Amino acid sequence: LKRRTTLLKKHAPYWTKRREAAQSYLASLKTIALPAAAEGLPANNQVDHFLNARIQKATSQIKEHKPGQIHFYQQILPILKAKCFSCHQGEKTKGDLDLSTLASALEGGEFDGPAITGGHPEKSALFARITTGDEEDRMPPKGDLVTPKEQALIKTWITQGSQWPEFNVDRIHLTEQSDDLTFLRRVSLDTIGLPPSLIEIQNFLSNKSPDRRAREIDRLLADPRWADNWMGYWQDILAENPNILNPTLNNTGPFQSSADRPVSNSLHKMMSPWPRKVSSSARHFWECK
Repeated sequence: LKRRTTLLKKHAPYWTKRREAAQSYLASLKTIALPAAAEGLPANNQVDHFLNARIQKATSQIKEHKPGQIHFYQQILPILKAKCFSCHQGEKTKGDLDLSTLASALEGGEFDGPAITGGHPEKSALFARITTGDEEDRMPPKGDLVTPKEQALIKTWITQGSQWPEFNVDRIHLTEQSDDLTFLRRVSLDTIGLPPSLIEIQNFLSNKSPDRRAREIDRLLADPRWADNWMGYWQDILAENPNILNPTLNNTGPFQSSADRPVSNSLHKMMSPWPRKVSSSARHFWECK
């Protein structure tokens, strides 16, 4: 214990600089505008506003799809995966054309402009490339070509407006917020790994403040049992990635067998890089359970 305490003091300046660097980076980030409140959806904190905006968008896209229209995820995406994605998705794309999202497809690549122009297949580079008779311009350049039937599907899809929903869902059903006892059990198991005691249940239920769930999360994150519960997880991470702490070590998992290293000190530092006080946004993960 004495040796570990000495090592803790020795490495304290490093971890202080690391926290300061993280705080400086976070302070340099631009503030993201908070979406407006969504009608009919609960908004207990800032995270709810962002979630509700996504729910609203998905709901709107579901309503836009009319019976009989081409279904992107069922009919178009399989073609793109089979005939296009090998060259046009990921970090390195040919011709700087990424077809993995609607936004990137609308932006187009280096040579042809927009790959898709809603309502106008004749102005869509994607359709031109898969239907041209010029072997040098035809896509895909090798392998199975896009069949006439697939070409017709893509043409109809573009003509209908090239609907490309962000979410592959047909309906949205929102579950009710969990009751107090369910919340307390879940957040306790998530943090300290144990169900709440009778005293903890009584104290929580007797607290009538509107932010009692947030307060309970703060209390659990300040509980030493929180670190104890997550130590196994971090030890597994470090066992497979020892270079996180010491670049001179190999990746054979020395933390599994070397008892003389200050593992507890390292784990404590890695699990506690931030102040104990947690923001309302960070709490929302547990509050919504």
